[in-house]
Amino acid sequence: MGHSTTKRLVIAAVLTLLLLTVPASAALAVDPDVNLTTGPTTITNGSCLGANDITIDNGYFAIAIAVDTAPPWGVPKGSILDGTTISGGVWGRDKLTLVDFLPNAWAAWPNTYQTVTVAKDTTDQAVVTVARDYNKLELVTTITVDRGSRFALLSTVAGTAAAMPVTAMSRKVA
Repeated sequence: MGHSTTKRLVIAAVLTLLLLTVPASAALAVDPDVNLTTGPTTITNGSCLGANDITIDNGYFAIAIAVDTAPPWGVPKGSILDGTTISGGVWGRDKLTLVDFLPNAWAAWPNTYQTVTVAKDTTDQAVVTVARDYNKLELVTTITVDRGSRFALLSTVAGTAAAMPVTAMSRKVA
């Protein structure tokens, strides 16, 4: 093999490697950060306008959780009242009225307390827990938004104060 043939093979190998890494680098594109903010939501036409309301976005969708804002129909605070998709960095209009765990399939009252806590706030994940009572049950709902996910995960554990949990339910909200 001559010097020019070896040189051509090396150039061909380098070009092949470059062509193979272009699609791989595109596939490894980084998903946007998860952002958690408090205050009035930036979701267009959103209902969560209180100073302590929570908005979470991950570059694909955004949700807003009522902390100060009173949800409709007497539902306890801690409900997701607003949600939208995000495309190319542009937020859409609010597409939700209410997302909540309704223990009797109709209502979430009577209750005597609700607490909303930010359990985790990183660029990879936001986790908010909502604790409240319903009749004699203790309910704890965990709302999780992950980097790169196209949905929020809601998980509710129900039990008595003496023996948690009695049952658990999880739902993906797209």
